[in-house]
Amino acid sequence: MDIIKEFEKSSICKAVGDVLPVALVAWTPDCKVFYWNKSAERIFGWKREEVVGKNFFDFLIPENEKEKVGKEVEKLINSGIYSDRLVNCNLTKKGDVIKCKWHNAVLKDKKGNVQGVISIGEDITEQERVRENLEKGYELLRTLMDTIPDSVYFKDKKGRFVVVNRAKAEHVGKRTSEVVGKTDFDFLPEEEAKRAFGDEKKVMRLKKPLVDKVEKVTYPDSKTVWVSTTKVPWFNSRGEVIGTIGISRDITKRKEQEERIKRLYRLYRIVGRAVNRAEDLRELCYKILIGLKESCNFDFGEIFVYEERKGIISPLTRTGCFKRLKDSYF
Repeated sequence: MDIIKEFEKSSICKAVGDVLPVALVAWTPDCKVFYWNKSAERIFGWKREEVVGKNFFDFLIPENEKEKVGKEVEKLINSGIYSDRLVNCNLTKKGDVIKCKWHNAVLKDKKGNVQGVISIGEDITEQERVRENLEKGYELLRTLMDTIPDSVYFKDKKGRFVVVNRAKAEHVGKRTSEVVGKTDFDFLPEEEAKRAFGDEKKVMRLKKPLVDKVEKVTYPDSKTVWVSTTKVPWFNSRGEVIGTIGISRDITKRKEQEERIKRLYRLYRIVGRAVNRAEDLRELCYKILIGLKESCNFDFGEIFVYEERKGIISPLTRTGCFKRLKDSYF
């Protein structure tokens, strides 16, 4: 094979091959190695003289990978086309299994016949481990985010959603994929969206969090709720602000409870003032009932009292105290 002989004699090819930081392996169409550079020795552990002339399936390919790699080799030889980024497991001399990414180019003679293949391999075992850990971490984060009933979201510097959890998407009536890339202006009234974006710009500018801001939010279905929102700067690995991270909790029930407490407090004051200012029981009842009506926003209807002296039941508003109460108290 003239091409193989030329390759073996080429001092330039050997010099370049031995300074490459990746494995450079040249092999014949029947998978026998005829070149093995120093990086291949370092990555896989075998010296050049140990592998030259041997079929790489006998020492480099794990048993469970042979069928897959065999199909790729057959496809490469038959097509004669460059193949890129083939990833498979390989064996080292110590018996370890590593993962490599291969780039393959065929060597052809003047007639176009395939004479050999040059393969450049990169050990990506550590990269794959890091990637898998990142994927596991992301899945853990995603599971945690989607379990939380609060809205959680990551936004870029322009206020576009980068990541949102399921609760956030449900609150605006969309799937998570439909929210990514959009802004608050796509889901909230303009005034509320401007307020939210203004808060985020301030958080990014000052690089300080906004904690527990209570605000009213109107969702696309016109439902209005009260939320407690916390937003913090989102930094990249270089410490640069690239956006904001936010979490919003629906506190509508809490606000309603606070309003009930306020109404009860107002009622307490009404009763106290009525007791101090009423001239008789009838007037006291009237003051309390009117106060209840205003405090609870509830119409009690017509109120009747029993006048024991006259032996009759009459409406409270006909007792003659209404005008006096209206003028002096209400």
